[in-house]
Amino acid sequence: MGSWIHTHPGDSPHPSGTDEETFTRCFGKSDWALMFILARGGDTYARLRFNAGPRGELLLPVEIDYRQAFAGTDLAAWKAEYKQMVSVEVREPPPQPQSAGPFPDMAAWPDGFDRMYGDLWPQDAAAEIPTELLHERFD
Repeated sequence: MGSWIHTHPGDSPHPSGTDEETFTRCFGKSDWALMFILARGGDTYARLRFNAGPRGELLLPVEIDYRQAFAGTDLAAWKAEYKQMVSVEVREPPPQPQSAGPFPDMAAWPDGFDRMYGDLWPQDAAAEIPTELLHERFD
């Protein structure tokens, strides 16, 4: 029997060619062997190979329970190191541009509507609309 448990420095937990060669060389004649890989990003890979009986291999689901203490656990030391090494930087959110309603780019234009739509809006159109209708609809 044998277990090969190791980490990968990248985000992929999948075995490399070197991993496969080492697993076969070191554990190829064992009745059973387990390869487990934990990648830097937290993804995992686990495969059980058995040479006894019908022979075969299968991928295993993995769940890591960080709530349980394990040999070598020193929570107080970990917390002290965490406090020493990790700091929180508080940043002010960037200022939001002032919006002129549904057309934010118009805020920089004193006469933005006229510049955008002046050719579509007749110059004397406002004179054609009775003032009482404007107040009734938009007040």
